[in-house]
Amino acid sequence: SKTTAILVALEELGYETTITGEGLKVASLLEGVPAAEVLEQGDVIIAVEGAEVRIAPDGIAEITSYEIGDTITLTIERGEEVLDVDVLLIEHTDFADRPMVGFMAETHNPSFELPIDIDIDSQNIGGPSAGLMYTLAVIDALNGTDLTQGWRIAGTGTIRSDGTIGAIGGIKQKVVAAQEAGAQYVFVPMSNFEDATTVVDDDVELVAVESLDEALEFLSNLPNA
Repeated sequence: SKTTAILVALEELGYETTITGEGLKVASLLEGVPAAEVLEQGDVIIAVEGAEVRIAPDGIAEITSYEIGDTITLTIERGEEVLDVDVLLIEHTDFADRPMVGFMAETHNPSFELPIDIDIDSQNIGGPSAGLMYTLAVIDALNGTDLTQGWRIAGTGTIRSDGTIGAIGGIKQKVVAAQEAGAQYVFVPMSNFEDATTVVDDDVELVAVESLDEALEFLSNLPNA
């Protein structure tokens, strides 16, 4: 999510960037998960439910846009073969309410070139859910203006390389945490909006977004705090 966020932010600011790959590689598999019956270490996932994936963040975002208990079709390359396999999504071992297949993912044959060296220190926090906010933070740091215009803004959502925002797990807990931190506005993926409304306070505004452009447009129309 950090690499994709940096890529999308730099492209939004007009920098030339290049990042690509040849699919989502199964670097290792958890024991006992349903996927272990149909996937093998070294498999390369090239499509999720027919949607092409070329880099790991996009593949993960596509997978996590579905629900725990869903069965999804993965198109994989295994040596010279191209196969379709059906995989049951289970609850993530580290993040409640988020689906997973059950493998360690990496981009197969990645290639990227960024014009600026940027590092995002997420400490011990993992997962793709901060993609949108990483992207906004990089833009805010580089464009010389305050995107928040003095407001306290939180948010969540995966970010794909085309700037679209995907669903996340644990939306209720994230909204409650944002409220307790004093957020006045909270960005949430459109597909999570309904669940988020069940826990939001009256003095906090939820902002449903499906793309980075929508988030930036909202911020540009905020009055000064």
